[in-house]
This record gives sequence, structure tokens and C-alpha cells, in this order.
Amino acid sequence: MERDYFTFRETPIETEHGMKITFTPLLTGKGQAWLTKKLREAGLLKTITNAA
Repeated sequence: MERDYFTFRETPIETEHGMKITFTPLLTGKGQAWLTKKLREAGLLKTITNAA
């Protein structure tokens, strides 16, 4: 969170027991670039190149 790779969205939901807040984790653009790099380094993601 402190590196701005992820953020979250709070959503209030009305339940039979009252109001509840749910949290949805979201990946930022910076986080997507970081995760892609890590997956490539681990050999879990292949780089696709366009051959012209």
C-alpha cells in the first residue's frame, strides 16, 4: 500500500443487521507494471513481441 501498487474501494452495503462496509482491493497502473515485471523475472509470464 505504501508503494502505491494497490488501493482499495470501500462499498457500504445494507444488511439485515445494519450497514456494513466491504473493501475491494484494486491494482493501480504502477502496481500492474510492478507485478508484470515480477512475473516476467520469475518466468511465469512471457513477453510478446510484434514481428513486422
